[in-house]
Amino acid sequence: MSKAPHTLFEVARKMHQTGQTEAAALHYADLLQVEPDYPHAGYLCAVALVSLNRADEALPYIQAHLKQRMDHAPGWITLGGCYAHQDKIPEAAAAYQEALRFEPKNFDAALGLGQLLIKQESWKALSQFADPILQLNPSSLPALGLKVRALTGLEDHKSGLAACVDFLARNEFSEECYKWAQQCFHQVPHPSEALLEQMKAPEHIECWILHYDACLRAKRLEAALETLNRIREADPDYRHLSLAFIADSLQNAEFYAEAEPHHWELLAKNPQDDQRLIRLIQNTLAFAKCGHSEKYADARELATILFARAGDSIECCAVMNDLYMHASRPELALPYQERILAEQPEHPLASPYLFVLNYDERRPADEIFQAHRDWGRRYQAKFDASHHFEARERNPQRKLRVGYLSPDLGQHPVGFFAIDIFKAHDPNTVEVFLYSNRHEETGDDKLSQAFRAQVGDDHWRWTRGLSTEKLRDLIRDDAIDILIDMAGHTGHNRLDALACRSAPIQVSWLGYPNTTGLETVDYRLSDAITEPKGAADTRSTETIYRMPNGFHVFNLPAELPEPAEPPCLKRGYVTFGSYNNMNKLGSKSVELWAKLLKRVPNSRIVLKHKTLAFVDNQETLRSLFAMHGIQAHRLILKTTTPGMVEHYHSYGEMDIALDPIAYNGTTTSCDALAMGVPILTLPGQTHASRVTASLLHRVGLDRWAAQSEEAFLQIGSLAAQNPTMLQQLRQELPHRFRQSPLGDGPAMARDLEHAYRDMWQTFCYENASAKAASTTEND
Repeated sequence: MSKAPHTLFEVARKMHQTGQTEAAALHYADLLQVEPDYPHAGYLCAVALVSLNRADEALPYIQAHLKQRMDHAPGWITLGGCYAHQDKIPEAAAAYQEALRFEPKNFDAALGLGQLLIKQESWKALSQFADPILQLNPSSLPALGLKVRALTGLEDHKSGLAACVDFLARNEFSEECYKWAQQCFHQVPHPSEALLEQMKAPEHIECWILHYDACLRAKRLEAALETLNRIREADPDYRHLSLAFIADSLQNAEFYAEAEPHHWELLAKNPQDDQRLIRLIQNTLAFAKCGHSEKYADARELATILFARAGDSIECCAVMNDLYMHASRPELALPYQERILAEQPEHPLASPYLFVLNYDERRPADEIFQAHRDWGRRYQAKFDASHHFEARERNPQRKLRVGYLSPDLGQHPVGFFAIDIFKAHDPNTVEVFLYSNRHEETGDDKLSQAFRAQVGDDHWRWTRGLSTEKLRDLIRDDAIDILIDMAGHTGHNRLDALACRSAPIQVSWLGYPNTTGLETVDYRLSDAITEPKGAADTRSTETIYRMPNGFHVFNLPAELPEPAEPPCLKRGYVTFGSYNNMNKLGSKSVELWAKLLKRVPNSRIVLKHKTLAFVDNQETLRSLFAMHGIQAHRLILKTTTPGMVEHYHSYGEMDIALDPIAYNGTTTSCDALAMGVPILTLPGQTHASRVTASLLHRVGLDRWAAQSEEAFLQIGSLAAQNPTMLQQLRQELPHRFRQSPLGDGPAMARDLEHAYRDMWQTFCYENASAKAASTTEND
């Protein structure tokens, strides 16, 4: 070779410095063939090769270099990098430690050790390791990176956000640090007061925007608007924070009054912006639901404008669906939902649509089932449900680990039905875990706290926001034998956890009055009245397990008032009533109830629900009854009462409760019976339409479950003529309710434990039979 070693080295180094790494590595290698001991050539060749992800080739060069320079800390760091690329963690750690032996404050060696902890996912160790590094290097972004990575690995996103904010307050603005802060912030749904105060410190407009968003999340409107004014003064042209972002962020934080003028300002600039008009309609509807019922009419007028312009669009159909669902008119909303799903079967409405189908009085039961099954097949295909739980002990008699999964373990009807059961479980028979899909910061109300106290914090899990994989792994790590879902297709459900088979046995109970449609849900708890054997079994993807004493226990409040006398005794006329969700009141129910009002002269009907605060809804309801000859003065329409005591007192305004046809009352039926008010129901073919018949059976009122429309009218009219009987029921029913299975939590707990044992034994025996058959075939 004609070139001198020094010349070769300089050429290679210049290439290295100008980014020609591969060419530099070749020149270093050529030089080392000529002069193997040329100073630093082996080290730099290894550095170049490691940067090219060729650690295997780099290793002999750096090892040869270190034989010459045992005290060269950068060489040991490079060796550590080679081993790290080869996933030789102990060897890499030893190399980095050697570098620190020669240079105790070598930052790159410390970072290398930190990266090894990241590879091992040793988050706690990494967090402890990063603290002194960050203290010594408070302005080092890589040091902060180690700490933030550790905290996110530990899922301590609040501390990760705090670390980023502190860094930004003490240093020049860093895009990388701000990105980390945003990533942590996305995982902090409810920032604390201390964190909000800390987030005010950085003097960067990007950080102000983050603080504004955090204040909205914490429902600190005044602080948010103060920060917003600060941003607007610094950014009058909306370069950093758009007007659309301001409108949408206020709306998303449920500050509808404050969002509204920003939406209008945007529409004034671009009147043809349909997307902005949709956001304004959504904002107005939400505002109406928050006690401003007059806003519903505004939303309807805006929707009329949108429909005239974009009636064929998916977005418009979604708005019309929202409009009619807010008005408690699901029969008018369903066509829009079906139009959306015909074009987009995976639309977010796919599961809620199934729930709404239960309200449809004219939809055949087989068609509703088919819709659930079709959804289940599509949804199931997204998940791997092949886990067989081979390591699970299959002893038919052992204590079972049972998990209840629900977003409603708090102040919610499901919570009232469950609270007296879980605490009565026999700890020698079942070990209970509760998986609450509520927000930890906002959903931990008194009833939620009571549930937590029943099982203890070591058996309570917050699941809101967990990915499917994390929730599945959490349930599997808890070794749950039987997982009971209590939500079905209601809001904030976690059917994803059931679709991927989180437990060997999965059960649906209580929260949803129909099949889930999922083949991975093995059983559904019901009873022989709600779902008689036969046709019901063909309309369920789960095996229906019929409980002997029903499947409800209802917790009555301690301050339950004494039942009032039937109002007919003083008024001289009978008052029928229903306090059910108005979504359940379809045209067939109205028609039947109108016939009963005609059959009973001078009678009245009292209806109470929160959506009756909307004047439009009141007028719609009066019109529906008027179509069947019932004058408006015979309808008494009320909105919600201020508290539970007032709600129970209000049952003193009716003599006989009427049950919607397609979707019976459950909570309201129990409320009525507990206050001594009999319920007249017409059982149908579905679970949802037969629940009240089951509840009536528990208190000995089977004859109030009519077998035909004419029987319904006869029972109602004869009862209206017998005030003495109604008075007697007022006195007897509350006692009957408490003494019935509906008031016996311990008995229901025993029934559930018996059901779980049946299911578990079947699982064990079927598994044993399958193994035996497999062994025989192999032999």
